Amino acid sequence: MAGGHPDNKTTIACWVDKKFVDRLDKLADKAGLTRAKLAENLLEIGVDQLEVLRTLGIMSTALVFRDLRENLKKWSEQQSKNMGAKLNAGC
Repeated sequence: MAGGHPDNKTTIACWVDKKFVDRLDKLADKAGLTRAKLAENLLEIGVDQLEVLRTLGIMSTALVFRDLRENLKKWSEQQSKNMGAKLNAGC
């Protein structure tokens, strides 16, 4: 074991939204886990679920729904901004 880390583990780095980190920290705190451990657990669960979806032959369908959800969220946020701008212009 080098540097205090198990030999069978490695580091993964990725960029995430600061709001996501805040949510992750709150959940980790409530669960009594470190941020890293919670992130590791979530990645493992996510990969397990994707493998099941792939095995069932429905992974691409699940990804389409994920993309649809993300696009609807962006559209909804834009609509809210547009409505706010219209309301402010009317004042």
